[in-house]
Amino acid sequence: MAIGILLALAGCGTTGSTSEPRADAPALADEGDGWDMKAYQFVTLTRAAQTAELDSAAKSEVMRGHLAHLDSLYDAGIIRLVGPFGDDRDVRGFALLDVPDSATAMAHMAVDPSVQAGIFTLDSRPWWGPSSLDVSAAAPSPAP
Repeated sequence: MAIGILLALAGCGTTGSTSEPRADAPALADEGDGWDMKAYQFVTLTRAAQTAELDSAAKSEVMRGHLAHLDSLYDAGIIRLVGPFGDDRDVRGFALLDVPDSATAMAHMAVDPSVQAGIFTLDSRPWWGPSSLDVSAAAPSPAP
């Protein structure tokens, strides 16, 4: 599934910090109240402080690889939601991963070509959301 909405991401990284759920985080299982929650990993992509020197052709190639990497994680059911922010702040975008912990999320995202090229750095933290999170209807259809 194409994730073309990420074309607007630009900026240059290594991996950053991770955090795990607090020890006192509640178990948010469904108790008949309709609030069946689970922990996802919320990963932010931040413009690197020291940007790599890439010409426009190289940067375009890296960004194509970045989008292909995100597409592969989405197709594998690892990424549930992903996209850029609509402003020009240093935090450029995010990915919500359905994995058990921040270390696993960071491992998936650290091999992203944009991170490898020094365009983005990563940060990960747990985010509680509905266990039935399904945004597939909102995803763009692949180009013919």
